[in-house]
Amino acid sequence: MLEGQTGSGKSIFLQNIITCLLQNKSTEITIIDPKGGGDFAVFREREKVEILDTSEAEAAIESFVEEMESRYQSNAQGVSYESMSYKILIIDEVNDLIKNKAISANIARLSRKARQSRIHLILATQRPDAKAFEGEIRSTIPSRIALSVQKSTESKIILDETGAEKLTGRGDMLIKLVSSSEMKHILGVKVGNIQAFLP
Repeated sequence: MLEGQTGSGKSIFLQNIITCLLQNKSTEITIIDPKGGGDFAVFREREKVEILDTSEAEAAIESFVEEMESRYQSNAQGVSYESMSYKILIIDEVNDLIKNKAISANIARLSRKARQSRIHLILATQRPDAKAFEGEIRSTIPSRIALSVQKSTESKIILDETGAEKLTGRGDMLIKLVSSSEMKHILGVKVGNIQAFLP
């Protein structure tokens, strides 16, 4: 889960994540972006990247659930997860989408059980809503990244701690990973020419 207000570096950080993920040839990425994919235009011509707007979100998320269930069935019949590609679903401004009960339920299903089948979620928002992020989605996505936010309450929603409201912006971030309970303060970078790093 990734949070950061305008100017915090959230879009650039997502671009860096996608660039790194694409170094693995068996990775397929779907991006749902309410802004029409402008922040991800550099990836638009990539064969293994699909960029959708929010009108396509419900069907796309449902297809991820169907793929997850299909992979579990294939594994039960002897197909190794190792032979399956990684599928990454990135949702920018997820806060707007999870107010839809069907979308929220499917995101919760994916967050609960998709990892073993090599399906992973990256959920990003500018201003998290405490009600939207309560319950199962919150508890089953344990890795959290907070860039600069306006209020300490927003920091608490993502990190369970204050601190992100004191960050300077432009890639300054606090991270809590599933592998560690300790919060880390790091600084992201901007890659000048992403095209040069894409396979």
